[in-house]
Amino acid sequence: MRKKFGVRTVLIPVFAVLGFFVIQLLVSILYIIVLFVVPIISSGSAGNFNISENDIQKIIMSNVNGMGIVYSIIISGIAILVIKLLLIKNPYAVRRERMNPSEFIAAGLAMVGVAGVVTLVVAGIQALGQIIPLIDSAMKDYIKLSESFIGSGNIILVIISTCILIPISEDLVFRGIIQGELRRVMPGWTAVIIQGIIFALVHGNPIQITYVIIPAIILGAVYEWSKSIYVPITLHMIFNFVGAAVPMMIAGNEKAQNYYVVVELAFIPVAIIALIFLYIRRKKDPVPTPANEFMAQDYNRNFITANDVDIEKINHFSNNQANNGNSFTGGIFENIEVNDHGEYYNTQNNENNQNNQNNQNQQNQQIWKHKDIIK
Repeated sequence: MRKKFGVRTVLIPVFAVLGFFVIQLLVSILYIIVLFVVPIISSGSAGNFNISENDIQKIIMSNVNGMGIVYSIIISGIAILVIKLLLIKNPYAVRRERMNPSEFIAAGLAMVGVAGVVTLVVAGIQALGQIIPLIDSAMKDYIKLSESFIGSGNIILVIISTCILIPISEDLVFRGIIQGELRRVMPGWTAVIIQGIIFALVHGNPIQITYVIIPAIILGAVYEWSKSIYVPITLHMIFNFVGAAVPMMIAGNEKAQNYYVVVELAFIPVAIIALIFLYIRRKKDPVPTPANEFMAQDYNRNFITANDVDIEKINHFSNNQANNGNSFTGGIFENIEVNDHGEYYNTQNNENNQNNQNNQNQQNQQIWKHKDIIK
């Protein structure tokens, strides 16, 4: 059963976003101090110290990938600690189930198609910019930001920062912590849309907000379907590689750029098919969540469903008593235990199955003993 919407569901996303911004700001300040202030002081020119806004922008633009590496590592480390704390009370707070290779391939193909959709959106915004001056101004700022994001032009730094570390940190925060908390109190599709809007707004630039919401919702949906945080992280890496690293590799080659756009657009129908496949695949094999029901397994893998069980109460028992081999007692908890793998099972069912087997064996022995009489 879903929990009631409360202050916690507001505070966790708010503090997650604030922490995300604060860490980025602190890393930027640290870079400015190390790369600009310290050299001036060490050179004995502190009396003529003067730093302009333009100087700050140059430092940030020329070191954007290095800063991305630093702040994404810090954010990922803190996010992992927060997730571990959330998992203590609710083992479903962040899902980590496995996906088979076919689902990973389908999801990867989908993200290439999503990149094609983003290309169409940006092209549409550029067309509107020719009519509306405000949009044209925003587009110019976006192009300038995009060029600066490449930073020093070192493809290795771009891959490490933009294509690997940043996706990990962003998905742990937005899909893992924020979407996970929203999912605790509301339907999955609602949590997916809200986290997508939050993720888009965090980017700040109006043009980015317009198109980032598309992959953000797709990543959230795939996480909801797959029940594995590793999936949106991997897909985010693919999307950033397709959108940042590849264009950098073919920069200056107009023919290659044209072919690349055609490939992205051609993958749009492939992406639609792939997403339908992922949706159908997961619907055929549902995974229990705190928002629907608690399911326990006995030794014979027979499912026991208890829709009215308080999942947090069960998780409390499992975290504090299961490792000691203690049983749940009373009402629906009676005869439920947890094995060494953290799986719930019903000891009464297992005992009944064993008793039935013993009775059957005894009957067989009696039949064998009196087989001549039977004949």
